[in-house]
Amino acid sequence: MSRLADLKPLPAGQVAVLAEYPYYRADPAAWANNLRALKELGVTVITAYVPWRWHELDPEIDNAAGYDFIGRTHPQRDVVGFCGLLAESGLKAVLKPGPFIHAEIRLGGLPDRLTKLPSRLSARGTTITDEGEPTPSAHSSEFAAATAEWLHTVHKEVLDIVAYPRGPVIALQIGNEGTFSDLHQPVDMDDFSAAALAAHSRWLGQRASVPTDAAARETWMRWTGIGTRTVLTSFKEALGNSLPVVVNLPLPGLPGAQRLPEAWLVRAAEVMPTGTLAANTSWTGNATFSDEALTALLLGMRFARTDVVEDNWGFTWTDDSYASPAVPLYHSLLGLALGSSTVSVYTACTTYHWDPHLSPCVEGVLQEGGKPEDFAPPYCPGAPLDESGATHPNAAALRLLTTFTGWFGDVLRSATAEVGAHLVVDPVSVAATAWPDQSIEAAPLSVAAATATRWLLHHGVEVGIARPGDHILDHAHTDARQRTWLVVGGLTMSERTQQQLAALIPVGHRLILIGPVPERDETGAACDVLAQGLRASDTARQVSVNGLGLSDAAERVHRVLAEGAPSGAGNLLRLRRTDPRTNTTVLYLFSRKDCEQTITNGIGGTDVTVSLAPRGVAVLVVKDGELQGFLVNRGTIGDEFSPRLTVGQVAVPARDLVGRRSQSGWESPTIR
Repeated sequence: MSRLADLKPLPAGQVAVLAEYPYYRADPAAWANNLRALKELGVTVITAYVPWRWHELDPEIDNAAGYDFIGRTHPQRDVVGFCGLLAESGLKAVLKPGPFIHAEIRLGGLPDRLTKLPSRLSARGTTITDEGEPTPSAHSSEFAAATAEWLHTVHKEVLDIVAYPRGPVIALQIGNEGTFSDLHQPVDMDDFSAAALAAHSRWLGQRASVPTDAAARETWMRWTGIGTRTVLTSFKEALGNSLPVVVNLPLPGLPGAQRLPEAWLVRAAEVMPTGTLAANTSWTGNATFSDEALTALLLGMRFARTDVVEDNWGFTWTDDSYASPAVPLYHSLLGLALGSSTVSVYTACTTYHWDPHLSPCVEGVLQEGGKPEDFAPPYCPGAPLDESGATHPNAAALRLLTTFTGWFGDVLRSATAEVGAHLVVDPVSVAATAWPDQSIEAAPLSVAAATATRWLLHHGVEVGIARPGDHILDHAHTDARQRTWLVVGGLTMSERTQQQLAALIPVGHRLILIGPVPERDETGAACDVLAQGLRASDTARQVSVNGLGLSDAAERVHRVLAEGAPSGAGNLLRLRRTDPRTNTTVLYLFSRKDCEQTITNGIGGTDVTVSLAPRGVAVLVVKDGELQGFLVNRGTIGDEFSPRLTVGQVAVPARDLVGRRSQSGWESPTIR
């Protein structure tokens, strides 16, 4: 099993609708009504953090010691009872016991006592802090012992009671975007403590593929995800084998001066423990408006091949538009189009009640440049549901989404992308190229990702991502179809990848190498297999991006890539998905314009014309040449937009935004 939506006992082959509900922030008297309301909105799975610092009793505060999961010291600690309400509501659950959970909670949910453990250190030897307090090194034996005790206790006192099939909990999430998480560091933060350096030395000694170049070795040591994988594996083992385990990866940050896609990819390639399900936090920025955020989303979801478990449905700290229906709906549909088996509403409910023990330290937040008001009630003000039982504007988007996925979830899951080209990413190349010099903005991976996005927007050519070991790289040289291969270059590239790419050139495939031509293999030995292939070819191209900014470098590669391709306006993201077994096509249309546009597209032999609102979305499902269903939204202008949809010469009633064909005509429920 590789997808979260396929967990038992969820309906087979359907889209799962996840909703985050922070029970520890809501009045327990509201839990049951809130859960019923979310079920009525179409939610199928509740996700919830289990804060360590909340359930571990502090004798100075609680006049008791040990743990409380049943509410004997405070009703909001009754996570076992909360799971009982989930079962009564017919909902399933994914619990997330951390140990570190972030979740805008004091010290990311860690007990205060852990600040006394050996701390993480930066590369300069300074202590890494959270809210002004030292953060423990995940590699220390003291931290390992403490976290093992916490997770063992969760297993014994919670999971033994509420895990499926006895209860509603069908999976667990370990860690939070790595071992620790921060908006400015992908997957995890640096740790140069003595414990971490000792662990890195062991890993380096076990890896034949570690670059021998000194700078590349330091880069690999600093950014590798193997350290995080080892720690996450210990979490998984401490929880036992009773339930499937999910690991949540943040997607890469915006391409730019810090080259976060490079750092992210080096870690993401190594971070997953064996036997875990890969999921993601899809907050790359607002992809509704930003092409850079769209680039990061495309790269991250395509490379990691993950399900979405955290998608912003109402946090408005940096962008008020997340409280409007158009933006979270846009992102959720993008996630489905890019292969997620889930949609996620994070969080699903605005809450107002939590104990001061959970609130971040005001002085610490100020010390680290944060805004204390961001952590004061209400929590997630733009969420679809309110703790009181009222709904917010985003509830309309959630109803629209769950109505459509309820009708066509099987088609959305089974239809696959029509890929016109491939971006080849070898983590060995990225690791060897990305650091230590961060002054050069245009690293090859960032350029390749930005170029692929431009090509898709301007020419409608969808670019998949091929990784070492992928079936398509092994057999492409025997494929009669000539493909385009956009390759992330680097002075170091694994020998196998060089051989696979070199084999494509003499049989007519088009290969464009961005950045340096490989000179070494993953062991550091001289290897010019790809270089020889490039020298012998009249069609393969190497494009240097050294010294160029990201935009200029991407434009240079785009010109080479687009030679002979029809020009486009770049104002529409068009993603086509097909299922040959059922002769069904799903067409996703995402507007990149701030004004209305009308799109006509041939689908299954039928011309379909649809009006798109500014920054709006339309999804069309066609089977055997007939339109079977649609979803459109009103974009950024709301009720002022009246959608229009025509199949051939026949107008379809799209005023209510979602519809499907039935025996008696079009079924189009009103969504409010």
